[in-house]
Amino acid sequence: MEQKGLRYADPRAARSDPRWAGRKSEEPASEEEKRAAEADATCKQAVNLFGIYKALEAAYQKVQVGKHASALVDSTRVFKSWVENAQRIVAKG
Repeated sequence: MEQKGLRYADPRAARSDPRWAGRKSEEPASEEEKRAAEADATCKQAVNLFGIYKALEAAYQKVQVGKHASALVDSTRVFKSWVENAQRIVAKG
């Protein structure tokens, strides 16, 4: 973004720029907004931002699943019993 003359504090800031954040969807985007959107998309693609986010989220989830595996197994049993009970009730009419 900086190479295109745009500076934002973080990767999400461009879309919430006050110059266009309040623009109604039926209003056309300004040339400046279009230029920023193009620079933003190009930059995110160049640094693989979404790939990095996805990898970080997967790593975080893996750690959390490991930490809470027994609780997840228990909750799965409880959920299965709810489904079985509901199926019995529905079957009885």
